Amino acid sequence: MIVRSALPKTNKAGKFSCNSSRHGTCKYILYKDLVAIPNKQKVYTNRHYYSCASSNVVSMITCTRCSTGGRYIGETGRKLRTRMNHHRHTINTKSCDSMVQHFCNQNHSLQDTKTQIH
Repeated sequence: MIVRSALPKTNKAGKFSCNSSRHGTCKYILYKDLVAIPNKQKVYTNRHYYSCASSNVVSMITCTRCSTGGRYIGETGRKLRTRMNHHRHTINTKSCDSMVQHFCNQNHSLQDTKTQIH
């Protein structure tokens, strides 16, 4: 008779920090269960487990410095922290591409970003 499954339990829904200081991604992620897309009348509820190690995610990077709140919405098949490391590198080296153009031209820094996952 089987009393308890040997399979690992599924993770509960939500976003969770890995608390690693090695890659530095988690401090730029907003851990909210609801994601509101600007200029839309819809709010999305996260029903899955997300962390910086998640792949195949849609993320929204928002500028916290501007009143207009410059935003970049993108998706990646890679781990979120791998993609965010690339974004951080381009912001820090001012190698402007579509995502970091706002941060290069507006005298911003990496500390002006917050990321939401959906």
